[in-house]
Amino acid sequence: MPKETVVLVHGLWMNSLSQFFIGKQLKKAGFNTAYFSYPTVFGSLEHNSEKLHKYLEKLASEQKTIHLTAHSLGGFVVLAALKKGQLANIGRVVLYGSPVNGSIVCQKFKYYRIARWCFGKSLKPLCDGISPPENCDIAAIAGNGGWGIGHLIAPVLVPHDGAVGVEEVRLKNSHPMRVINVSHFSMLMSKKLSDAIVQYLRHGRF
Repeated sequence: MPKETVVLVHGLWMNSLSQFFIGKQLKKAGFNTAYFSYPTVFGSLEHNSEKLHKYLEKLASEQKTIHLTAHSLGGFVVLAALKKGQLANIGRVVLYGSPVNGSIVCQKFKYYRIARWCFGKSLKPLCDGISPPENCDIAAIAGNGGWGIGHLIAPVLVPHDGAVGVEEVRLKNSHPMRVINVSHFSMLMSKKLSDAIVQYLRHGRF
């Protein structure tokens, strides 16, 4: 029986190397892994999500079941891609540290000229937030480690992971959610977070 494949999508200012630890844990758990990379500052959400949608269409012809995991901005790219139309063989989706309800840090920071340089074409979607598509099995993981550069720039809703508040991550319509004591960036090296992802992808619950 073919293994299920997990596509890992990185966050702002990063590339696929940031997902290496989580990917390694997923492989240990028996999943195949694939990595999707995109320009986080210079690429628009529309461009990046269209690119991911086409990537998933191609992958669906080769794989039986495709799960998705995404960090931070990557969650926006995943949700926007899933809204673009029916994709075959999509399994479960886990977002971690994704401010789907809008980032307060970005909302406060957007009035400064440097924000356009730091966030580029991702600034507006991060301010606005994004809703999940219907009829998709999506869960969220938030950190409450409370340390990071984000809360030095602007007040973040408590509890938070240092950049994103727990309530900014919470998906609407009663999607499952887990809160873990990690920061926005330490979650990328967290065994507890990767174990939670594996549990959800396998069983559909935390």
